[in-house]
Amino acid sequence: MTRLGATFLVGRQWIEIINESKSFTAKGGTTMPSVVSYYSISAQGIEKLEGESEFQPRDRYAGINIQATGENVITLGDGNVVNVKYEGLFQKLNELKELITDSDAPDDAKMDAAVNIETLKTQLAKHDPDAEIVEHLWNRIGRVADIAGLTGFVMTVEPMVRQLLGG
Repeated sequence: MTRLGATFLVGRQWIEIINESKSFTAKGGTTMPSVVSYYSISAQGIEKLEGESEFQPRDRYAGINIQATGENVITLGDGNVVNVKYEGLFQKLNELKELITDSDAPDDAKMDAAVNIETLKTQLAKHDPDAEIVEHLWNRIGRVADIAGLTGFVMTVEPMVRQLLGG
C-alpha cells in the first residue's frame, strides 16, 4: 500500500494507526527508544467492506417519508421520531425513565416501566396517539413510579398525558 493510500484510508477512518512504543538496551548500556506503527482496520472500515453490523440501530420508520406527513414531526438526537406538539412530554418521559431506573424499585418493575415508557414514546410519533394504549401504559408506568417513590414527578407529567387522552 502506498503512503498516499494509507493516508486516504486513515482520513476516511477506515483504518487506524496503532503506535507501539518499545525500547531496547544496546551493548553499551544505552536504552534506545523505538516506535513501531501498525495499521488496523477500524469498525467503520469493516462496515465499508462487509456492510452494516446487525447490531446497528435500525431506522424505525424506514420507507416512510416523515417529512411528507403534513405534521410537524421531528427526529431527535437519539433517532426517535416525535410529533413536535409532544416533544415536552417526550423529554419528561425520558426523565421519568431515568429516575425509575435509578430508583430502589425491583429490577423487574424497572424493566417493565422502561419498556412501557419506550412504547408510550413511540405513540408520540403519531398525529393521534391511541388513547387506549396510552392510558394502559400510563397506568402501568404510574404503579412502578409509586413503588419508586416518584408520585410527585408523575403528577407533574400527568396533565401532559391527559392531553393525549382528550381531556
